[in-house]
Amino acid sequence: MALCVEIWHYIWVYVVEEQNIIQTTAEQSFGVTKHWVDKERFVMISDIERTIIDGLRHPAFVGGITEVAKGICVQRHILKIDRLVDYSRRLGNGAVVRRLGHCCSVLKIAVLLHYLVVRAGNQTLTIFVFL
Repeated sequence: MALCVEIWHYIWVYVVEEQNIIQTTAEQSFGVTKHWVDKERFVMISDIERTIIDGLRHPAFVGGITEVAKGICVQRHILKIDRLVDYSRRLGNGAVVRRLGHCCSVLKIAVLLHYLVVRAGNQTLTIFVFL
């Protein structure tokens, strides 16, 4: 699993020795908390749900969808599925919503919401989740 650190609307994704920088908008700055390094410096660290959503957004940076699914499976006892669904909707990326739905379906994780509505431009996509 990758550790995502956000500083000034940039997300650094650390995987072993690789570093990828992803620029985010102010609306995408959610799911992170401030951690102080010392008395003067701090970094923003993402919670586990945001880290998984970032992995679904850029699977190549974290070793693929399989690694994200493994992370979901291993941490399923502490994951808040409703928060995962909320974060995927707030990100506004239909691929992330579909990937999350697929992972939950394969792993047989009950999703509290019965459907997700994704709006992109003038199109509306409704995804029904039956688990």
